[in-house]
Amino acid sequence: MRPALDVLRLFLHVGSATVWLGGMVTLAGIAPTLRAIDPDGPGRATAAFARFAWPAYGILIATGIWNILSIPVMRTLGIGYQIALSLKILLAVASGLGAFIAQSPNAPRAAVPAAQALATLGAAGALLIGVGLLG
Repeated sequence: MRPALDVLRLFLHVGSATVWLGGMVTLAGIAPTLRAIDPDGPGRATAAFARFAWPAYGILIATGIWNILSIPVMRTLGIGYQIALSLKILLAVASGLGAFIAQSPNAPRAAVPAAQALATLGAAGALLIGVGLLG
């Protein structure tokens, strides 16, 4: 059985990933309806979501560091695990960068869809690899 602190750490990490990725997928799904109601609807919904998403991303980063510090000595894990963990970190950082660019008022309008895709696909990839690392 896992100690309570390990369960709390993983709960916070996975819960924050749920907010981060789930919110992006939900916004993508409802954007056409919001746009039909109000042309500014998707942007307003995205700004409202950001008030929850960025704190969740911060918790993801903090608990990700905590997760790494909780791993036994890295050299005992094998190269495959280390590569997968490195890729997961890269995807998580790419997701945050994509979201930042997509929400930036100075971002070129044409770059926003690609940045949104980077944010969402990066988060999904990081989640997939993270689940694989738990197994």
